[in-house]
Amino acid sequence: MKILDQIRNLFFGKKAEEAPPPKSPDQYAWPEDRELILQLLDSGDDFRARAQAVTLLPYPEERERIIRIAKEDRDDFVRDFAIEKLRYPDDRDVLAALAESETNYQLVRRAVEMLPWPEEKEELLKLARADNYPVFAVKKLDSTVDPAVPEGIALNAFDREARQAAAALLEYPRSKDALEQYVLSDDPLLDRRAAIEKLPYPECRETLVKAATSCPHEISRAFAVSRLPWPEEKELLETLAHSGEESFAKAAAMLAMARGGICPACGKPVKNYTKTVYMNDDPNDVSKECEACLCEACGWEWVND
Repeated sequence: MKILDQIRNLFFGKKAEEAPPPKSPDQYAWPEDRELILQLLDSGDDFRARAQAVTLLPYPEERERIIRIAKEDRDDFVRDFAIEKLRYPDDRDVLAALAESETNYQLVRRAVEMLPWPEEKEELLKLARADNYPVFAVKKLDSTVDPAVPEGIALNAFDREARQAAAALLEYPRSKDALEQYVLSDDPLLDRRAAIEKLPYPECRETLVKAATSCPHEISRAFAVSRLPWPEEKELLETLAHSGEESFAKAAAMLAMARGGICPACGKPVKNYTKTVYMNDDPNDVSKECEACLCEACGWEWVND
């Protein structure tokens, strides 16, 4: 030891070693920080830190604690992390109970996703027919299910998301009647595009025409218009294209005419071609090749960019 250090120690004493700074929750590890982790779970106010603590709980050693948090914790965000740590089939009853009665959308989704198909076929069919966010169970059904199940959900379920998910399971021609009823539903917010795409022309012409002219969901109406061919539906498409209403359906009708070689603005022939689109108008920076229509008579143009 140097002379100056000896003198300093003689008069002032040896400097105490500085204590290490306390750990932050993201530095905790199990089992060495077990007490800190449990203390954070019981009394912490930071829900993100508490969720981090949940991820550190080992399964199955802390299974009962994890289940309790999944079912009862005050923060749904924290509960979500606990549910994710549950395991099937050991925690099957807990997952089913959460799926059947939980009020939080995300927690129901998490629980249902952990119930496997077809092992939990009966439970998932029950959930798909119920009113507690049935969309997640409907999405787990497959083509082995009796068609009457998705047909009934698509036409009668209270939950709009479940109806749309069920309609995606319907096939033509097996569920032709249900598909047509679904497309012609009076729900103004029901997206029918997937169902409309399954209806062939001309076999389902009447339904497609009704959807194109009166569907209360505007995007679905435009999609139905796009399924009507030119010139077979020349009269209807011209009527829609020349209507005073500015809508997606009108734009779809104009496009159908243009793709058929007729200008929707003046009725003269149009040129269908591929247009090169440049980034920032730079001729050296090609963005993409786009479908385009041009009327050389009146200048009307459409570019699918």
